[in-house]
Amino acid sequence: MLNEETLNQLCLQGESICVDYKRAQYAFIHAEDEKKAELLKDVLCFANSFRKEPAYILIGVVEEPSGLGTVCGIQNDEVIDDSKLQEFINGKTNKPIPFSAYPLKTSSGKLLQVIEVDRCLGTRPYYLKKAYSRLGQNEVWIRTGTSSHIASPDEIAEMGKASFELGSIPMIKTSLVSENGEISSLISLCIISNVEKTCSPLPRIISGGSDYDHYLWIKENFAKLHFTLVSENTSRINAEDLEYKFDLVCRDGCVAWSETPAFATSPFYAAQAPHTPVLPRMKNLRPKEIDPCAADSYFEVLHDGEFSIEVMVYGKNIPEPIKSSFKCCVFVKEINVRPGVIQALNIVIRRVNDVLDCMKWWVQKTKESLPEAEMNHLAFEYAHQKALALKGDLSND
Repeated sequence: MLNEETLNQLCLQGESICVDYKRAQYAFIHAEDEKKAELLKDVLCFANSFRKEPAYILIGVVEEPSGLGTVCGIQNDEVIDDSKLQEFINGKTNKPIPFSAYPLKTSSGKLLQVIEVDRCLGTRPYYLKKAYSRLGQNEVWIRTGTSSHIASPDEIAEMGKASFELGSIPMIKTSLVSENGEISSLISLCIISNVEKTCSPLPRIISGGSDYDHYLWIKENFAKLHFTLVSENTSRINAEDLEYKFDLVCRDGCVAWSETPAFATSPFYAAQAPHTPVLPRMKNLRPKEIDPCAADSYFEVLHDGEFSIEVMVYGKNIPEPIKSSFKCCVFVKEINVRPGVIQALNIVIRRVNDVLDCMKWWVQKTKESLPEAEMNHLAFEYAHQKALALKGDLSND
C-alpha cells in the first residue's frame, strides 16, 4: 500500500509506464458505459504493460507543465469502493487482474484515491471476454511510456515469452523478525543495575562469568536491534546458491550498523548468542521451502526514530536481485533492574540457553509500561520458573 513518502517520489518522477496522474475521479457511479470504459481500459493497459514494479493511478494529482505531479485532492464522497471496482473490472476480464483501490490522505489533509496494479508479468495478457462500449472483445490494451494502444501480435507474443521465462525463475519472499518487538514498533532496552563489580572466583571457562560479567552481557545484547531474515521460495523452481545483503536507510541517524555484541562471541559463556541460527543456513531453497534464519544483522540504537532496511536476494538462477524494503520505528526504553533479578537471569542465560525468549519477555513487559517494582518482581519470577523448569537450583548458584 502506498504511503505519503512514496507518493511524493511518484509526483517527482512524472508519468511513466508505472504512473498515471488524474486530476479528477473517473465517472463511475451511475455513469454511462462509455465513461466507465475509460477506467476499465486504463487498468487493462497497466496490467498488460512490461514492468517490474507495481503501477499506480493517482486520482487527485494534476500534471504540471513541467511534467511533475501536484496533489490537488478529491472529495470524500468521490472515493470509489474497492469491492465495486473489483466486481466491475474482474467481472469482464478473461482472468482476475491483481489490483487494489484505496484512499490516501496526506499530512496536509488532501485526499487521493490510489489504484495500485500489481506486477503481472507472469499472467499476461489480460483482455475482455466480450465487448464493452468501445472496447472490443479479445483486444489486448497495453501502455508504453505514457500512451496506450491495442497490442500488436508481436507485443502479445513477447508477453507469452516473458511468462515462460518468468516461470523458470524462482521467486523469493523475505520477511524480518526481531526479539525487540514488531517491526513497526521496536524497543531498544537500556538495562541499568547496581550489580557489584566483582570478578568470578573461578576461571570464566568453568563458571561462565560473574554476575557483573552477565550484567554487561545482558546490557550489551538487549540494547541492540537484532534482525533475522526469513526467506521463502514461493515458486515451483529450486532456488540455487542464495546470498543476502542488508542496506540501512536512516535519515535521522537513530540507528547505525553494529558488530555482533562483544560478549555474544566469548567462549566462556555457555549461552547461545542471539545471532546463532537455530538451523543450519541453506544455500538452496526447494519450492515452498522456508529458511527461518537465512541471514541476520545487528544495529546500535542512538535515539528514537524511523529507518528502513532494504534486503537484496542474489542467486545462481536469479538473473536480477530481488529487493524488499522494511520500514521500522524504534523507541529507547530505560529500565532499572535489581541485582537479584540479574542473578536470576544469569541462571537462565547459563543453564537454560534462553536468551531470545528472555529478550522477548522484557520487550513485551516494557510495552505494558509496568511500574518498576512490578517489573522487577515479574522478571525474577520469570527467571526463577525458567530455571526450575530445567531443575535449576537458585540456592546453589
